[in-house]
Amino acid sequence: MVVSRHGEGLPAQGFFDLAVDLGRFPADPAQYAKAWRQEFERVLAAKA
Repeated sequence: MVVSRHGEGLPAQGFFDLAVDLGRFPADPAQYAKAWRQEFERVLAAKA
């Protein structure tokens, strides 16, 4: 799980670049925050 200590808690651009390259996130940068939040919630739910 990647969480930034600054701003909205979103990871840096490099995280999103790699996630797109790996096919885990959409290529559209406008969708990065939503995709990250969905994954973040999925991880939290799995730990419960």
